[in-house]
Amino acid sequence: MTRDGSEPLDARFRGHDGGCIRVLTLRNDGGKRGGVYNGGTMPAYPHIESYRARLEELIEFGGSDSELNIRDAFQGCLSAYCRDHRERLALVPELRAANNIIPDGTVKDSLRMARGYWEAKDSHDDLDAEIQSKFNSGYPRDNIIFEDSQTAVLIQNREEAMRADMSRPGELHRLIRRFLDYELPEIEEFRQAQEQFKSDLPSVIGSLREAVEQAESENRDDTILIRRL
Repeated sequence: MTRDGSEPLDARFRGHDGGCIRVLTLRNDGGKRGGVYNGGTMPAYPHIESYRARLEELIEFGGSDSELNIRDAFQGCLSAYCRDHRERLALVPELRAANNIIPDGTVKDSLRMARGYWEAKDSHDDLDAEIQSKFNSGYPRDNIIFEDSQTAVLIQNREEAMRADMSRPGELHRLIRRFLDYELPEIEEFRQAQEQFKSDLPSVIGSLREAVEQAESENRDDTILIRRL
């Protein structure tokens, strides 16, 4: 309680601080005095913070930063973003796709439609050269992330849509969200067909009901005629 009998008000002010949110809790004692009484940091991008921790762990215990040793870290991060997405999405590892290629991960929706792809590369290789090599071998170019634990490149509609420094949580967060929010043309067409079907359904049901009633009426007339004969 404050001196004037009112309850103290706690207010939190947040500002970005290198990928974390600095939280300062202020107490306003009835306007008579105020100040910081508690402070700390909390992750602004928890999935990316977990990814960085897992990456360091794999390098430390595995003794290598090779693609095969560390790709599990980003796979876990991307899976977590899929679970949090407004739609039901899931990252399926090493699923065979068209042209007999097998990306490291395929994002699927609840209708089992592919929404995007992920491919991990070794940080000691030339990422751009590796991307071109994958495209030459038939990898999809509509919505795919290539990453080497240092740089992430997002390709959408056959063009580079974004490139992120993976040590900067905000950049990586935006790239992943942009990747998951993207709708392939066939997905958009499917949604439009769904909406059109919903719009047409009442008239279709009405026409079907009329056809059934007409058939029943004709059947009754035929039955009456047969009985008379």
